[in-house]
Amino acid sequence: MNAATNHPNWISNDHLTVKRFQPNDDQERAVARVIRLMLNTWVLRTTFENARRHGEAVSKLAEDHARAARVQGFRDEVQALKSVTLAAGQPLFDDEFLSKAGTQIAYLLATVRTSRAAGEDERAKAVLHDALAMEEEIVTMEVDRALYGVDIQRMAA
Repeated sequence: MNAATNHPNWISNDHLTVKRFQPNDDQERAVARVIRLMLNTWVLRTTFENARRHGEAVSKLAEDHARAARVQGFRDEVQALKSVTLAAGQPLFDDEFLSKAGTQIAYLLATVRTSRAAGEDERAKAVLHDALAMEEEIVTMEVDRALYGVDIQRMAA
C-alpha cells in the first residue's frame, strides 16, 4: 500500500455528495434527530458484534459512547413526544426496521474498510457513498412514516 492510500484525506467531499435530509420544521427536525441517533446505535452495535466475532478488540470508550447515544435517543424521544404530533397509530421510530437498516449500513462500512485495505479506494468510496445515502434515505422514510403516515416499506411490499 502506498502513502497516498494511508493518508487520512483519501477521500474528498466531492466523492461523498449525498443529499442530506432537510427538515421543513421543528417537528421533522426532532423526529429526524431521534431516528438518526437510534439508527447510528444499531450501526455501532453491529460493528462491535462483528469485530468481536473476528477477534478484534472493541474499546470500552466506544461501547460507552454507543450506550450514551442510545440513552440520549430515548431522552430525545420523550422530549419530542411532548411537542410532535405523530400520524395516527405510528410510533416515533420503528426499532426493528432501524435494527435491520443499521446492520446493512454496518456491513457496508465494513466493506469500505476491507476495500481500503485491499487498495481498492474507488470501490471504498462508492460503498461509503452508498452507506451515507442509505442513512439519509432511512431518515427521510422514517420521518415521513412517523409524522405523515406514509409507510414506503409497506407500499413496496
